[in-house]
Amino acid sequence: MNIIEREPWIQSFLQETDAVIHEVFENTGSAEFKDILKTHHQGGKRLRPMVIAASAQLGDRPALHLAYGAAALELLHLASLFHDDVLDDTTMRRDKLTARKHIGNLNSILTGDYLLAEVLHTIVEKLPTPLVSAFLDTIKRMTRSEILSKKLLNNLQISTSEYVQIIENKTATVFALATSLGIRLSTDDPVRIRQLSIYGMNLGMAYQIIDDMEDMTGASELTDDDLSHGYIGMPVIELLRAVPLNQKQEVLQMVRATQPEQRAALIRMMKSFSIFKVVHARVQHYLNISANALLDIKANTPEQRISLEFLKGLCGYLADKSLKAVDTYESADHIGTQIVSASTTVAATA
Repeated sequence: MNIIEREPWIQSFLQETDAVIHEVFENTGSAEFKDILKTHHQGGKRLRPMVIAASAQLGDRPALHLAYGAAALELLHLASLFHDDVLDDTTMRRDKLTARKHIGNLNSILTGDYLLAEVLHTIVEKLPTPLVSAFLDTIKRMTRSEILSKKLLNNLQISTSEYVQIIENKTATVFALATSLGIRLSTDDPVRIRQLSIYGMNLGMAYQIIDDMEDMTGASELTDDDLSHGYIGMPVIELLRAVPLNQKQEVLQMVRATQPEQRAALIRMMKSFSIFKVVHARVQHYLNISANALLDIKANTPEQRISLEFLKGLCGYLADKSLKAVDTYESADHIGTQIVSASTTVAATA
């Protein structure tokens, strides 16, 4: 349990947010539909609501309807999972079968659509116009990211700028909305709103790049192996930049291959070019920007001090997570065996 979870005001806020979400589930009009939503909402670290609550504490007035804003963001995230798992043909998420494996692709898409309608209903009814605009902008950016991502699927000529554009609009923009949602409701100070938006955007960039690193062995927290579905992440992009021209074709063949042995060979080549250290440096760059965005934010109450410490601590947590991934790749002598084992497990559940 992290420092902020022990706080009574956080526990109360999480309960309020859950109550709003479960009210949405209860009002579906179908017991079967309700069970589907409840089943696939379970799990996770509840990081987004805690970040929203911490952000709200750094303002100068009570944040009205904060739980509705947090619930809307959770429902938006859940809607995106129902959609993404169909678009990406995903089988596993967090070691569990995805919704599409239980209810089929069509029902997964329709469930995501329903949740998106609930998001729009909630934000229009409960949140001020600027926040409604922020939600709508986030949804549009997520959609643009998915379109560009699909366009570049299996495209090994993807540029760093295209990759950055994809993850900025897909992952980082949601983090930025979470970290700025609370402060937007609790202050009119544009400086603090901008600082927390910058904090969240760069935290989200770091988070997604770390997930790309972990994806090389199927250790990603978000979904099953993205690379095998044609998504080219930062490690592969950096490797293609690093290898001599006469080795690029070899890299392309290993990336396109689906056999675990080829993935292990790809990782060994990355290790030989210190690619994971290069990628970690990218992560640290974004985390430094994120941490610096919090430097001028004042904490005058116990709640504000705990909230600020929590937000700063997320930067340290992700830095450690990134280093752990690097250490795993740099020190593992049997990385190929790990990949074979992971691949066998996924195949058995498909």
